[in-house]
Amino acid sequence: MVTNVGHALAPVDDRFPRLAMPPFAGLSIASNATEFLDFEIAVPANVELLNYLGNSFLFQSVWHDPGEYIDRSIFVFEVV
Repeated sequence: MVTNVGHALAPVDDRFPRLAMPPFAGLSIASNATEFLDFEIAVPANVELLNYLGNSFLFQSVWHDPGEYIDRSIFVFEVV
């Protein structure tokens, strides 16, 4: 696994769309609270019927600053 966040964001499978959610200005989460975010990704017709890895990155955006990286995760999804 790529440990550097910048390097981890760079390699992508160009056949899949990029997904950036939630819409501007983001999701606000209170201390000690839980929030859920559902999303769907359109799967292109030209991909192999396999398991794929998705990456998610959680960060706090700060105006006029790069922001603060908080956490990241991977998830597996199957194209059938």
